[in-house]
Formats: sequence, C-alpha cells, structure tokens
Amino acid sequence: MKQPDVKVICCFSVSRTGSNFLSNILRKFEDIDVYSEIFHPNEAFSISSNMVVEFCERYSIATDKPLDSKNSDFIYFCRSNPVMIVSFLCEIAARKGRKAIYFKVFNEHVINQPDIIKLVSTFDCYSWILQRKNIDSFISFKKAMQHNVWESRNNTDFKVELDLTSYLNWSEPRRYWYQFLVNNLPNDKVRHITYEEDIDIGQQNCVERFQGLISKVFGGASLKNEIRNNLLRKQDLSRREEKVTNYKGFVESLKNCGRLDEALGYFIK
Repeated sequence: MKQPDVKVICCFSVSRTGSNFLSNILRKFEDIDVYSEIFHPNEAFSISSNMVVEFCERYSIATDKPLDSKNSDFIYFCRSNPVMIVSFLCEIAARKGRKAIYFKVFNEHVINQPDIIKLVSTFDCYSWILQRKNIDSFISFKKAMQHNVWESRNNTDFKVELDLTSYLNWSEPRRYWYQFLVNNLPNDKVRHITYEEDIDIGQQNCVERFQGLISKVFGGASLKNEIRNNLLRKQDLSRREEKVTNYKGFVESLKNCGRLDEALGYFIK
C-alpha cells in the first residue's frame, strides 16, 4: 500500500533527556502532529481512544479491554508491528493536511531491534538522536524514580544519594542503545541533538532552533498563533552539585573506576 506523503520525525533517546520539553516545543508548530511514547509498554501515550477504536477495527485486533491508549492488546500489536501504527498515524495526519508526524522511541520501548531499521527505511523518516550529559540524565532519573515525579512538577528541592553500582547498571543498556543507533540508522537523515546545546538554551532560542530543523524536513514551519507566547518551565532549577547529597564521593567513585569522562559527557559524540 502506498504510504501517505507525510514526513516522519522519530526522536531516538532515553528517558530524562529533555524529550518532554522538546515535544512541547514542537507542539507550537502547525503542520505537524506530535505524539509521545507510542511504543511504551504500559501505554501508547498521546494516541486517542477514537484512534485506538479505528485501528483495532481495521486490523481485527481482538480484545475485551477498554479501547483506549492503555489497552494491552493494542499496545502489544503496535509494539510488534511498528510500521503499521506509524503508517496509520501518517494516514491520520494526511487527512488533516499535516506535513509530518513526530514521536519518540526509547531503548525500553523496542521489542525487536530489526524493526527499528525497517521503520526508518519504510518511511521518509528523519531520525533525531537526542542525548543529555549522562551524569545529569542519571541524576534526573534517580530523582524521578525516588519521588515518582516524571513531568509537570517542580522538583528543584528534591535531593538524591547516588552510588556507583546503580550508575553502572543504568548506563549499560543506554550505551548499547546509542551505539546500535549510530551503527544502524541511515546517516543521511540522522541529526544529533543534545539537551545542553539545543534544548536548555532558553525557550525562544529553542523554538528558533527547531523551527530551522523542521523547515529542513518539510519547508517553512509556522508557529501556532494561540500558543506563540506560552511559557514552558523546567522541572529542576538547581545546579548539579545541589541535587545530590554525596556528589563529591560519587564523582570520586566514577573517577576511580575510569567512568568519570563518560559520565560527564555523552555515550556517542
């Protein structure tokens, strides 16, 4: 079946890299349908109930559960057949006259890695690989886990204690994921972006940065007038050293095992 003439932007990343902030920035633009974690194992985030109903009817997905984004039968089908759900989202976008869709994929979302290669090769897909300095991503992850606060709440006053074993266990699958992406995604449509240089640069600068990137995908990218001046807020306003109760000791343990440079930088450069 011929695919709709809709561009696909897929953000490959891990949690706590600023991807929610980026999604909110992209929602400021016309002509692009912005989805979230459509392959999350617990919920197909930002997929509406009406879309779930239409998709399940089209592909005869048998289920006795409520037809919403948390339907486990729908989720399993989408995660096992990523090309089919992305094709469906492109069709929805084409109906509305959109020029592109955007969604994000984390390492824990993937069932079969070859499906990632098939996904980006099937569509006119632009791959954005998003990273954040590992130590900051890890601190943010620990704060979110400890306090069960993942978005839309100021957690500046929350502090955590870090240990080397937790960092090593956290870093291993993420390092492998980024290396897989670099080794397998087509280089001609890959864009490397970082939280520090492309997102945490002030709202207006961030909007302008991604307006330029989107324009490279489908031409001019216009802002929606009704949200042109909406302010987005960071969840954490404290400095790195203020977030961790044992920061100096943790850094020393990273140094002693030869992982400090990795922690202070990115998995891929």
